[in-house]
Amino acid sequence: MQKIRQLRENDIKAIVLMMLEWPSSYPRGYVLSYKRGGIRWLLHYIVKEDNSLEGQSWVLEINKGVIGHIAYLKDVRCFEGGVYELRGIVVHEDFQKKNYGTKLIRHALKELRKIKARLVWLQTGEAATQYYRKLGFELIAEYKHYWGENKHRYVMGKYF
Repeated sequence: MQKIRQLRENDIKAIVLMMLEWPSSYPRGYVLSYKRGGIRWLLHYIVKEDNSLEGQSWVLEINKGVIGHIAYLKDVRCFEGGVYELRGIVVHEDFQKKNYGTKLIRHALKELRKIKARLVWLQTGEAATQYYRKLGFELIAEYKHYWGENKHRYVMGKYF
């Protein structure tokens, strides 16, 4: 049985390990960082605080095992409000290409509509840009050599 539910503290280790399987998307230092903006910071921030308007985090569970994760976080750099970033999108490598990532993204988008988000954005590598286009995201910006030589990052957004 599969279900999407809110992140719990005991899920964090499984999510971190999943992300470490994808070093080109999730560099080790970024995943393990407790500094503001790092993945461990994000996961602990959402679990330990009442941040329902600032951010939410969900896991996809199959037979009581966590196989995927997604979070959104309010973009505090935007003064107009209603702008959120999708973060920590990951599906375990054994469950790739089975639409689980799409289910997580659609769930997050549904929740963002409920709170009247205006724009949601994310960063991704070149290989995933077509995937996000199919979900209605548009290219906003490109950062050349973001993670090093020939490793570009793309910012994609979706307006509601």
